[in-house]
Amino acid sequence: MPCLTANQIAEFVENRLSNEEREAVERELADCDSCRQILCEWAFTTQLSLPSGASADVQEAPQVGRLQEFAYVGAGAMGTVFSAYDPELDRRVAVKCVHRDSGPNDGARLQKEAVAMAKLRNGNVVSVHDVVRSEEHVFIVMELVDGTNLRTWLETSPSIVEIKDVLVGLADGLTAVHSAGLVHGDIKPENIFISEDGVAKLGDFGLATNEKRLAKGTPSLRGTPAYMAPEQLRGSPATQQSDQFSLCVVLREALLGGRNSDTKKIADSKLRSIVERGLAESPENRFAETSALASELRASRQPGRLRLVGITAAAAGILAVGGVAAFGAFGENAKVACEASAEIAQIWNEDVANAISERFAGLSIPHIAERFAPLRRTLDDNVRQWQSQSIASCQETHVAGTQTELLHDARLFCLVRRKDELGAVVDILRRGDASTLREWPKLSQTLRAPSACSSEGALSLEPPPADPAMRAKVEEGFKALSQLEAALRLGPSDKDSIAKLDERIDEFEKLSYPSLLGFALQLRGTAYTMNSDHEKAEVAFRAALDLASRARQHRRVSALWLELADINGRARGNESVAEEQLQAAQVAADADGDDVTRIRVLLARAELKKTLLKNAEALAFLTTAEELSKGVSMPPMDEAALLDSLSDVLAMTGDFESGAKHGNAALKIYRDAYGPNHPNVALMLMSLGEMKMRASQLDEAQTYYEEAARIFGLEKPGTNTLLVLIRLSAVANYQGEPEKAIALIKEASALAAGLPKTINTVTIELILGKYYVTQKNVPLAEEALAKAEAFARETLSDTHPTLATILVTQASLAQDNKDYPRAHDRLEAARKSFASDNALGLAMVETKMGALSLAEGNLALAEKMFASAVERRGPKPPAFEIGMARLGLADVLIQQKKFAEAGAVLNELNKHISLGDGTDRLMKFRVGEARYYEAVVAEQQGRNEEALALAQESAECFEEGSANRNEIDEWIAKRK
Repeated sequence: MPCLTANQIAEFVENRLSNEEREAVERELADCDSCRQILCEWAFTTQLSLPSGASADVQEAPQVGRLQEFAYVGAGAMGTVFSAYDPELDRRVAVKCVHRDSGPNDGARLQKEAVAMAKLRNGNVVSVHDVVRSEEHVFIVMELVDGTNLRTWLETSPSIVEIKDVLVGLADGLTAVHSAGLVHGDIKPENIFISEDGVAKLGDFGLATNEKRLAKGTPSLRGTPAYMAPEQLRGSPATQQSDQFSLCVVLREALLGGRNSDTKKIADSKLRSIVERGLAESPENRFAETSALASELRASRQPGRLRLVGITAAAAGILAVGGVAAFGAFGENAKVACEASAEIAQIWNEDVANAISERFAGLSIPHIAERFAPLRRTLDDNVRQWQSQSIASCQETHVAGTQTELLHDARLFCLVRRKDELGAVVDILRRGDASTLREWPKLSQTLRAPSACSSEGALSLEPPPADPAMRAKVEEGFKALSQLEAALRLGPSDKDSIAKLDERIDEFEKLSYPSLLGFALQLRGTAYTMNSDHEKAEVAFRAALDLASRARQHRRVSALWLELADINGRARGNESVAEEQLQAAQVAADADGDDVTRIRVLLARAELKKTLLKNAEALAFLTTAEELSKGVSMPPMDEAALLDSLSDVLAMTGDFESGAKHGNAALKIYRDAYGPNHPNVALMLMSLGEMKMRASQLDEAQTYYEEAARIFGLEKPGTNTLLVLIRLSAVANYQGEPEKAIALIKEASALAAGLPKTINTVTIELILGKYYVTQKNVPLAEEALAKAEAFARETLSDTHPTLATILVTQASLAQDNKDYPRAHDRLEAARKSFASDNALGLAMVETKMGALSLAEGNLALAEKMFASAVERRGPKPPAFEIGMARLGLADVLIQQKKFAEAGAVLNELNKHISLGDGTDRLMKFRVGEARYYEAVVAEQQGRNEEALALAQESAECFEEGSANRNEIDEWIAKRK
């Protein structure tokens, strides 16, 4: 007898030989040292598959999250398999308990790779739902396939046609695994499942591993000997090519009935060629890509044959909508033509576009053609994308044969939703008014890109319902939600709209289709957010988050965390909670792998840092987002938002040149998207004007603001006009034209009188009051501030910071008039108006109280107030804020001749303030004051030369002729 082959030894080890064959192998082992050595290697390899201390036949039910009703299924070298019941999703699942290696990081590796497998969504791959780790095991929760494994299925003597269909499905599944960067590592009939409707599914990923890790040389001796490639037998790691070899062993066995059968017996020459190439001794002689093997297998089937494996009757009916026209019955000679859909063309076409354009023209909207053009381009592009995706999916499935029918069905299901979203937008445009056209960019955000339906990973993690009646209800539900979402984008919902949404949610809970219910709950949260009912919004978002998390819908999870972070950060001011939620959104975005999602999260994290005046941290997030955006096809509004935020932060950090560059890039996107005379363009012009204000480039700021005012003036004056008048007034004030500033703010006040009272109404009167304070016009200042207070108490909460600012301004006016009792009264009221956790606001009040006590000569109380303000602000507060409290504290300490303590306070202050490029006038003022106090301390400590140098540096921070400059110049002159 010749030396034993690897397969013979494998079958001997697995006890698969007949008595006669077994006796022959035993005789050869007794006579051949080489065969005995190979057998020892096999024993060693098999032993490595079972970690020390692990038992492959443990049948005790594990504890895995919420899962219940465990039933033992079987065991192998890598672990034990159970079936279990998931009560929340009402389904049975498979749970594989994977034994850990001895390596310290093996559990983390298995979890990471299982997460990668969980992102696979292919009809020919067993879905991985979840990964749970314990100290000893990693539990992989998977789809439980109702059916049998391939070996048992082959015993039913299927036809050659059925076998070919299964083989093609297996190759498609393995292609998906390899496309995800994974290697299966243990392909054999026991790991291939055939569902009750005849679909082949590749499963049992206990040995799957990451291709990049294998490329680093990580050894892999695991697998099933009879199906392993020659290089694996020599100890090389598993690769895509070794998976191909294993698959072709399975193919040969399925076609001929045995692993060792002669491939020459395969009658079909095409199939024979495929199997022989896949079984090549050298990996280089096999297929370069598994997708090529799959394509060859598909081509080996009889031409023109269309087999709708697993497709529902409802899905077949949708084929006509999806661009498919069938001629004759399905069968060997069926022909399929992939054509454009007439249904979506009826929703948006030339006639519909012209009718809507004429409707808007009849409303006397300024620049109607200019404003309507980008809207029309957006909808035209949407329909073109939709038709392209529909035809492509049809061709890939029914012409080229490169896509499974199940995936085609899922893509059609996705495209139906995109079609309904388009229909909802068009319906609103048909009955829209002037505000609809102005706000259409918000409306267009409900149009998800049809191109997303081309990505298997981007499709819904839930497959279309198999039951036709159920599918119809789900599609109707999504359509109704698309209409509600489109309406929501245009403004707050009335009670009737929310009630209708609640009714639909009650219906969807009974349907047991989590994606539909999750979308509805998310819309409920959005509706409550737009109505400022943050408590109810949070409840809805968290319910939607729970469903999305369990379904591993990472993109939706990320979006929901962003919604919750916005509630806690912007609405509630709870920065620590918001930061935690933004980090959770980042984790979900990373798991999703979509760069646009990651950029949105980074932008949100930057915006939170901006509100905290942590501009360096905000810039770090934005810089990362900008780098990530290179080479990414971003939606225009996302790109503009990123550029706009970068412009703002760069300007706040003093880089006005880069800020202007990014701001103008954002402005161009807005102009292209909206037309040059759209209010959103004007808002961007105002942002650029604000940046020029910070750079003390007042003339340029005025130009931007005036152009914004012109655009706002094209429509009925409203809030935007108020805002631009406020900014123009500020420019005039900084330019030394107080009368012009007052005239502009009075114009704003007159306009506000005809509008509903809002915070803008309050702000206008507050600014007017401050102008009169500066002019020392006490009666008019008191009148304006009293109106501001009355409006604030009418429209804002008792703890709103704007109300507190009004009270503080009234206190400053009273202090200037030496009306100290009223100043104390106003500051006490301001302290009560700040929430107890508003450290920055309370510190501002205490700083003012310190200044008031200093003016009264109560140095002890002044020291106490300033010290408390410093402590409240924490170790790293905003620089210009910290200056006020610490400078006041230093002044008090100097007056009490506590020079050493004053020096320590000033040293700490210098860690937070600097002149930078010298353009920030407020910062220069703070530095000038600090250097003067340092000069006083240095003189008292005998450091006279240093004192003069510090005083000179202080003087240079103030303008010639100013009171501060004159005082310091006089101080220097006396000491020279």
